[in-house]
Order: sequence, then C-alpha cells, then structure tokens
Amino acid sequence: MFNIENLIKIFRNKNKDKKILLKIPKALTKELNKYKSTDLGINNKNVNNIDGTINKIYNDEILDKIKSSYITDKIKDKILNLKNQKIITYNLNIDNILTNIEINLYYNKISLKKIEEIIDTLNFGINFYQNINNINNNPKKIDINIFYCNIKKTLKYKSKNQFKKENINSAFTNFSSNKDNYIVIYRQEELNKVLLHELKHYYDNNFSSLIDKAISKDLSKLTNLMKINNISNKNNNTKNGKVIEKINYFTILNEAYVETIATILYTYHYTNKNNKDFGDLITQQYIFSLFQSAKILLNQNIDKLEYPIILNSYNENSIGYHFIKSSLLRNISKIDILNIDLDDISLIIKSITNKDFINDIDSNIDILNNDINKNIKDKNIVNTFRMNILD
Repeated sequence: MFNIENLIKIFRNKNKDKKILLKIPKALTKELNKYKSTDLGINNKNVNNIDGTINKIYNDEILDKIKSSYITDKIKDKILNLKNQKIITYNLNIDNILTNIEINLYYNKISLKKIEEIIDTLNFGINFYQNINNINNNPKKIDINIFYCNIKKTLKYKSKNQFKKENINSAFTNFSSNKDNYIVIYRQEELNKVLLHELKHYYDNNFSSLIDKAISKDLSKLTNLMKINNISNKNNNTKNGKVIEKINYFTILNEAYVETIATILYTYHYTNKNNKDFGDLITQQYIFSLFQSAKILLNQNIDKLEYPIILNSYNENSIGYHFIKSSLLRNISKIDILNIDLDDISLIIKSITNKDFINDIDSNIDILNNDINKNIKDKNIVNTFRMNILD
C-alpha cells in the first residue's frame, strides 16, 4: 500500500476540516457484498499449473501478443528479458455460468502469494462483471497475458516531455472479429487494480452508447473544460494559423469511468482481505487522485485551476480522465456508480467546475509548491504517476 498519510494530514489542515471522509452509500456496499471472491487458488486440484522457460518459439508468440502502439521499444526490451513462463488454466463456475480461464504469466521472479492474489482478484472481478447490469453475453473464455515487469509510471512534474507511453499505460485489451480477445498487462505496479480495469473493457457492459449520448448532451460543457495549445498533429484542424486539436471526449469519459469502477472494486476487495475501512480507503484514493491531477496542472505550468484548462501536451486523454475520476469519487454518494446514467454523467461534468472541487485541486497544488520538501516523508509519492494507492 502506498503511504499517503502525510499528504492526507496536510490536505485536511489546509481545508480546515480534519474529518474529511467520503460517504459510501449503503446500497453500494450492499451490492458489492454480493460478489465475494472464491477460494479457487493455485494449489486447488481443479487448477492446472504448468511451469516452463521461454525459448525462441515463445518469444515469437510474445511478439505477436504485444503488437500495440502502447508497447514502446523500452517496454518491449523489458518483456523480452523475462525468462520464465507459467500457464494457469481452470474453469470458473459462478451461478451456473462457466468461464474458461487461461493465464499466461511471464516473469523472472514472483512469489506464490502474488500469484494467489492475481487469481483471487480475477475471480472476484469475473463474479462482479458477469452479474452486474444483467449481462447476457458473457465471454466463455478469458485469456490473460501478464508480463511481470518492474516498470513504474513516473511524472516529474517540474520536467518537460513527461506524458510518454512509458509513463501512462499499463495494459490493453485486444478485440478481434473472430472473438479471439485477450488482455495484456505489462507492469507489476498496480497489477490487481489494472486487471479489474481491463476486465471491465473485456466485459464492456454496453457503456459505449451511453457515453456517446452523454457527449451529445453535454458537448458545450466539455469543450469549455479543456483546450489544447498549438500542438501540431495530423488529426488537428488549422484555423487562422493556429492548430486546434480534436479532443477525444469519448476516451476521456470512458477511461475515467472504467478506472473509477476498477479503483472502487479493488479498494473494496482489498479492505475485505486486509480488514480495512472501505470509506477511509476510498477517501484516501480521492485525495491521491486530486494530488495526481495537481501534478498534471503544474507540469503544464498551471498553478491555479481555472477553466478552460489550456494544455501544452498532446496526450489530453490521460490528462483529462484524472479530473473526471476525481469528480466521480467525490460524488460517490450522489450517483449510482455501478449503474450510471445520463443524469449522473451530467452531474459529474458539472461538478468539475464546482468551487469546492476546484479548492480541493488548488490545495494539492499548494502542497506541491510549498509542503513537499519539508512535510512529505515518502518522496516516492512526488514522482509517481500511478492511478491508485493500493498494490
């Protein structure tokens, strides 16, 4: 668990409210309580577990799996330096719905405990996603490829050129026309939360059409939130000599929601496994999300949140959804987060301009400007660009 106790203490002092705690709706906790993890672990007699080393043939298979714009040469080199492979297969039967699981784990060194945590988180996620929203078209097979690389996401907010692919993505879900879909995860960092994020994409839950409707409904509000400053890009339009980049609001809203759901699910799962308080950890997740958003603004030479946010970076998708995620967490008591609708999305977009939300962001900017060196004990928090506090 990432230690942010000093950050929370400073944040609360600046807001003159030491009892900041997000209120978790009883309905949300009641719904999540339905989806306990199973006891199906690596040593269960129904789980097949094959160990091996990676040879030239396996390397060719790996290269085929990792053909993605997310995978840079630096990340690819890390992946291809992994020496061992473990193949884990089993059938998961929940409420008479049978799912065939195949996990291809590539690693140099990993503990049995970590593998058990991956399987446990996966089973919890499948149990949740296949039941929520009455989905009838559940996948019969889930193919997961985990490249257990020690590559951390960083953001040195005082430096330029930080929004690189090495610092942003951790995984992707590949969809094909013949339904040969698979998930690829290539970082150790936040692995279980990332797994729940990609599972959300894998199951889809018919969220895409809702986002399209939300963008049509609130486009004017969205366009007044964020603009890109003179970045040359082949997808841009040029007007009066200035470059106007087309912002992908679909990706921003979609990724923000998927990330928020994954964070809530993993925080809930983590609290059950470690006897923690769900509301307290969700509050910590919210404050950390604000802190990460503040880093982005300072990196873009913005020391006070005002709209529209004028960004100098081309990667507005990864930038924008930090703010949406923060707003989603802040409003967890006001919306049905697991069954979000058009009105909920409108509320989230509107609440980003709320003065209390702006004050929360500005408080974290102030922390970064004035408190980091003397009051933040764990310096890892300063340069990380991870999305949540739990591993």
